[in-house]
Amino acid sequence: MNDVPHIVLISIGTDGDIYPFLSLGEALVKRGFRVTLATHEHFAQNTRDLGLGFLSIVSNSETAELLQNPDFWHPLKGPLFIAR
Repeated sequence: MNDVPHIVLISIGTDGDIYPFLSLGEALVKRGFRVTLATHEHFAQNTRDLGLGFLSIVSNSETAELLQNPDFWHPLKGPLFIAR
């Protein structure tokens, strides 16, 4: 059994939401932790480049579908649309 603590970071959103988690994960890896980031599929390479594990929780096709829907961009409808 591996004695290194495993930390799982979970985030969804745009670059501005994910990049802080990438930085946090990188810092934790440098301190000896095993880190997995669970997020959008299109961040997989960025995550692995920093030495973090990766788990896709939103596929590229799901992301594209969200971004193409006008309700996603609506200030009132957007949060409800994303929650669904």
